[in-house]
Amino acid sequence: MKWFDWMSLAIVLGTALIQKIRTSKAGGMGLAFFEMGGLIVSAIAANALAMPLAQAIGIRHLVMLIVLFVLFVILTFVFSRWLFNLTEWSFHSLDDFFGFLWGLGAGLVIAHMVLRVIIESQGSNGMVLPDLADAPIAREIYYFKTWNALRSLYSRFGMDGI
Repeated sequence: MKWFDWMSLAIVLGTALIQKIRTSKAGGMGLAFFEMGGLIVSAIAANALAMPLAQAIGIRHLVMLIVLFVLFVILTFVFSRWLFNLTEWSFHSLDDFFGFLWGLGAGLVIAHMVLRVIIESQGSNGMVLPDLADAPIAREIYYFKTWNALRSLYSRFGMDGI
């Protein structure tokens, strides 16, 4: 395992533990769930909008990616808190478990974005991208291979909407 495997693992598990603690303090697992969903949307939106906005403004793509992701994450946390206060979604005795689970999802998104920033900042001649083949955790997080394999399996059985 490489250093970026350990970094990715620390981000995922650290985020999961933080979300578990925040879930018990908030009184429901809805906050962690809404934040995880918002982080996914933030990552997708930042990746989709970074290149066109960077070209329009005339700055580097990587800078725009970081700025957009941070901006969307801040908006996500505000919206998630509002949505949780509105719904107070809780499974009571299972809140800690689901808070940890949603924290794993949020950690995967954050680790993916950190890896993306590291790899894009180094360019094609960097030290991380060529070593990604020997880094099982970082490779999985960066490429989402399991997720893509499941989506492919679902589409084979006609379950594309899942």
